[in-house]
Amino acid sequence: MDRKTLNKNELCLVRELFIGKRWRMAKALFFVSLKAAPVWFVPIVTARIIDLGYKDNPSIKLLLVYAAVAILLFLQNIPAAIFYMSNLVHVTRGIGRDLRIKICRQLQVLSLYYHSRNSVGKLHSKSIRDIEILELLPRMAIEQGYNFFLGVTVR
Repeated sequence: MDRKTLNKNELCLVRELFIGKRWRMAKALFFVSLKAAPVWFVPIVTARIIDLGYKDNPSIKLLLVYAAVAILLFLQNIPAAIFYMSNLVHVTRGIGRDLRIKICRQLQVLSLYYHSRNSVGKLHSKSIRDIEILELLPRMAIEQGYNFFLGVTVR
């Protein structure tokens, strides 16, 4: 019975942490998809170039088009990676900032008796460690989970 309310509160907290950051998160997902595009399309382009080599009369224009597509796929990877990390860092730092503010407010509400019984240094180090782990959560979810999902659906 208590676990159900705890799960509901946890989901509300996660939802609350992402309020105002959904647009940046959506942009990060778009740019990680764009960043991963060479992994999907370069093998196709490479196969087309190899097929051109086996023809009796290969088209140089088509070879140049395929080479240009491969080069563009690799060149777009650099700005896509920069925009992806920029948006993701903005989201993760915002989550960390919001959590730190919430924890500081909660610590200020606690009684003096609680603070005299517990070490402030322990509370601080524990909260900082937990916040750092929570800051890694969106990055891991995107880099592992979303890339896996894209890899399975595209291939």
